[in-house]
Amino acid sequence: MTIFKEIQKDFLTWKYIVIFVVMVAYAYYVRLILPLLQMESFFETVVTIVSDPYLFLYFIFPVWLFLFYKMLLTKKYPEYIIRWESSLSWALDIVRRSQVYTVCLVFLLLLAGISTSLTSVFSLYWRVDVTSVRSGEIIFSLMEFVNYPFLALMGQLIFYWIFFSITAFVLATCFAFFEKKWVISSVMLFLLLYMGIGFKLLPASWGIVNLSNYVFLYHSVASYPHLVVPLLVMIGVVTACTVLLMLFDRKSIRISSRCVPFILYVILVLLGLFLFPGISQASSLNEYVMMIFWGVSKEGFTMMSYSYYVIVFLGLLYLMLLRWEEIFEKQTYYRIIRHTGLIKWFVKFFRPYVVLVFGTMSGLLVVSYLAYFIMNGKWDVISFSISYQVVVNGFLQVLVYMLLLFIIYWYAGNINNTLAGLGIILAFVLPIFNIGYWMPFGLNSVGYLVEGLNIFMITLKLGIYVVVEFIIILCLLIKKDIKF
Repeated sequence: MTIFKEIQKDFLTWKYIVIFVVMVAYAYYVRLILPLLQMESFFETVVTIVSDPYLFLYFIFPVWLFLFYKMLLTKKYPEYIIRWESSLSWALDIVRRSQVYTVCLVFLLLLAGISTSLTSVFSLYWRVDVTSVRSGEIIFSLMEFVNYPFLALMGQLIFYWIFFSITAFVLATCFAFFEKKWVISSVMLFLLLYMGIGFKLLPASWGIVNLSNYVFLYHSVASYPHLVVPLLVMIGVVTACTVLLMLFDRKSIRISSRCVPFILYVILVLLGLFLFPGISQASSLNEYVMMIFWGVSKEGFTMMSYSYYVIVFLGLLYLMLLRWEEIFEKQTYYRIIRHTGLIKWFVKFFRPYVVLVFGTMSGLLVVSYLAYFIMNGKWDVISFSISYQVVVNGFLQVLVYMLLLFIIYWYAGNINNTLAGLGIILAFVLPIFNIGYWMPFGLNSVGYLVEGLNIFMITLKLGIYVVVEFIIILCLLIKKDIKF
């Protein structure tokens, strides 16, 4: 059965008649409270009704989720998956089938807007003068974006279609991974509450995580200087789901409890890049990056900058410790006997972590650049000193931390003492302990550039500590005193 036949069959049912009656009643209420001049304009009235956030968030979207949930549960039987041969193909078919509900609901919404606006004057141009008439947020934002209300209406309908399609794809991806009813129910409930509450509570600076920017055209053009920004975010979500499903089909990825700390780390880092207090007032990329990675500099020190420094850098170390615990306790002897000596084993063991740290520092700079563009809609150039401090000195600083933790782990022989070492680092990065900037803690903070520290002197100090720690490790390896 083609999608058009499915829409035709499903559309002529009692449930959509009830839905349409509710939409018409609310549309008539919206029309009555419009300013007189706006009420007299056909397209402006229809655009206002179709773009009304309350009707969508508290009625249309919950109805769509309910219908989609019923359909999803009937399409996850093993024989249905076998038919499509891959989870990606199955998810795309789910998106196709969800178009039945999307098209029906959006068409009924449009029909409700048209039916309650037939007595208005038909005009292809905006009739409201925002300088003299209270036009409302919807019309005001759209008038600055397009010259014709008809185009605004078409844009809003396309936004609805894209949002529903991406939501169906994301929910199908979650269901493909977990195959649990309670998981998909929880995700849907979260979306419903997050959108309903976030629409009113989330500030404008949180635009990247405000889902209203991906549902309502007027909200998106009011939050971003360019419409390409939310579109890029939506493309990124689709790409991520596609890659995850492809890896899932190849059995290259499985969600397990070991992935939770890594996922949480990535989420916290990204949230900091987009939601850090004050970043919406950053006038340049340099100011934005300095604000984010200010770190533990004594001048301008805040608990927020300290907390984010701990999350980014010490959080990365914590993830490494979790991996080390598994390697040292389960696989160390097997790995060591395959090498002619402990030094060769250490070089091979340590090399991937060096690459990981450098990749993470470089990635932080790149993602910061993209985050700034998404929030401000403009490209900018970052200074060499800030880039060097984040990438090079950040790399050396984490290397110092990592080698110190390796020494503690090798000497103490258990994860608990090493975690205590991580706690020591947590305390000593505070500026009160680093008098004279000679201790190797927190020197990669961008705030130190404001205090006048030379980036190359910081590199020299960190480099010396790295060499000293390598010498200590070599001495421990030569002794071959393994305590775990």
